[in-house]
Amino acid sequence: MTLRRLPIGSGGGGEYELAEERWQLLEKALGSPIAAPIRASLLAAVERFLEQRDFEESAPSAAKGDKALEQIRDRAFELNELLSGDLAPFVDLALHDHFRPPHLPALTKFSELRAILRSLVEACDQAPSAKDFTQAGIGFRPLEAWNDMVFTIFESLADAELPTAVWVDHNNQPSPAIRFIVALDGMVPRARPPCSMEAWRDRIETALADTGKS
Repeated sequence: MTLRRLPIGSGGGGEYELAEERWQLLEKALGSPIAAPIRASLLAAVERFLEQRDFEESAPSAAKGDKALEQIRDRAFELNELLSGDLAPFVDLALHDHFRPPHLPALTKFSELRAILRSLVEACDQAPSAKDFTQAGIGFRPLEAWNDMVFTIFESLADAELPTAVWVDHNNQPSPAIRFIVALDGMVPRARPPCSMEAWRDRIETALADTGKS
C-alpha cells in the first residue's frame, strides 16, 4: 500500500479554461458533443485537481512528521536536563532577572518551565505517529488528485449518457472514453506523462477503483 503524505501543504489552483478549438478536439476524441453544463462540470473537476495536486506535492512525508516529533522530544528533554541538573542554581541566578515569560510569576517561572518541558516530553512519547495518521486515511496519497479528477469526470460523462467504457482492442485502439481522458490530460499542466494505450487503460481503471466506488 502506498503511504499517504501528511494532510498539510500549500497550493494555489485557480480558474481553468479551454478554448473552443480544444473543446472540439475533446468532442472528436469522445465521439460526441459536450453540452455546456457538462463542460462546466469537467472544468470544475480540473480546477479541483490543480488545487489538490499542489497540496499533494507539497505535503511532507509521514517520516518527516515522525522525525520532527522525535527532535522536539529530544530537545525538550535535553533542555529540561540542563535546567534541572547540577548547574540549575547557576542558571536560575544568571537568567532570573532577564527571563520574562508572560503569565509566569518571577519566583516560579523556572519550575513552571521545567514542568512544561517534562509535559512536552511525555506528550511526544504518547503522541500517535505520523504513520498512524496516514494509515487512518488522513492526508494525501500520490496521484490521488488525478484519480479523483478522473472519477469525477466519469461521473459527469455517465450522468450525460456519454461514453464511459474503458477498453483497448486487439489493434491497440482505445475506447472513446480513454481517447477523451488522454486528450484532456494533454491540456492540463503537469498531469501524467505519455504512455501506451494499455497503460492509460490501467491508469483510468486504477483511478476508478481508487475511489472505492467503481
